[in-house]
Amino acid sequence: MNTFSKITLILLVLSLTCGCKKNFDSPPVSQTGQSPIHICKVEKRIHSFIDKMNNPTKTSSQYGVDSTVWYIEATLNYTYSIWDSSFGVQIFDSSFISIPLNRNNQVDDSDVTDAYNELEDSLGVHWDNISGTTKHLIATDVSLVSNSNGRIVLRLVSAIGSGSREGNYACFRSDDHWIWGWELRGCGPNTDTTSDAEEELEYKYLNPILATVPAYRVYFTNVEIHEYVVPGEYIDQNSPSGYRLFEYTQSTEITIEPCLDDDELNYYLTSNGIDYIVDDLEPTGYGLTTLDIIEDIVPGAPDIYGRRHSLDIWYGEIDYTTTTPSPL
Repeated sequence: MNTFSKITLILLVLSLTCGCKKNFDSPPVSQTGQSPIHICKVEKRIHSFIDKMNNPTKTSSQYGVDSTVWYIEATLNYTYSIWDSSFGVQIFDSSFISIPLNRNNQVDDSDVTDAYNELEDSLGVHWDNISGTTKHLIATDVSLVSNSNGRIVLRLVSAIGSGSREGNYACFRSDDHWIWGWELRGCGPNTDTTSDAEEELEYKYLNPILATVPAYRVYFTNVEIHEYVVPGEYIDQNSPSGYRLFEYTQSTEITIEPCLDDDELNYYLTSNGIDYIVDDLEPTGYGLTTLDIIEDIVPGAPDIYGRRHSLDIWYGEIDYTTTTPSPL
């Protein structure tokens, strides 16, 4: 785990000692791997891009494909996102856009502006479709899907935190037993019918990574998502399931959904569980942005039936600004 992540993440040791909210009085410059000069240059690049969109000139310019992706993503995150994990649930959405290339296989600045505005509108639709007023954009990821026949297709994925819960982070209690997923309910001594193991694990792992600090705001550039990380990639013989992430299989059809007790759930919160996977896949110089735990059915032979959790893990280059985010 890089130094920044060690400081900002809630670390859990094998003894299952639980963490609490971290507060910072100044930007974690030395931990990001980015110098103040670099961070300043990033913000200036974004400001210049915004100025060009708002004040087009008669002399057109053009952007490479990679630059198009970078500017759209960085500007959306700089303008709207708040990296603060104080939320109840995460809600993800995606949209796509096709952009023409000019004869130089570049993107004209007017087309970049149109694409930015269209993806910004799509992000606004995602925002408006989430009920309630307690919500914030965590991050966006803009990625290249295809480049052919004189056009590129980009995908926008957005993560919005919604709602809140009472209290700070805590380990699973002795009566915190949950059905593995599908919002089925608690099990064993737990009679709660409003959640499941997948939702509770995601909440406890992420909340809170970082408390909001009035003096500055963290946002991400060069975001990338490691999609569909499955338990079979991370075997752990000491884990209750045999993996660093939940998986259960049997040779007959499942009629009673798996119930995860507090010992198993807490194991996935240790440094040998989800944290191990996050650290293993983290690119050099990047930090964890967020992650999504996904309910999944184990594919297999006719005589194998199973349930599991998979991960979509978001990483990005960490930047910060003293400007406040704009409303969506």
